Amino acid sequence: MIKQTLFPKIKRMEINKKYQITEKLDGSNLGIARIGYNLYFCQRNTILTTFDIHDNKNILYKNLENWIIENKETLLETLNDILSFSENG
Repeated sequence: MIKQTLFPKIKRMEINKKYQITEKLDGSNLGIARIGYNLYFCQRNTILTTFDIHDNKNILYKNLENWIIENKETLLETLNDILSFSENG
């Protein structure tokens, strides 16, 4: 588990540089990222891996642990790897 602010102060965009745009879809503050074959779940000021969720389920959003377990493989297949994105940009 990592304690970190999920969205620090944002710098101005630079010209001729690639950017990844994200969108907040509902009222929750949850980010999901894939780095290699690991998933990271970012909520509030905490970043958890799939290995951390069971031991920290008391700080997860209600029913998030079950949702992660049910959707883990789909997320790994669907999400772009952040490292491959940053290496190309």
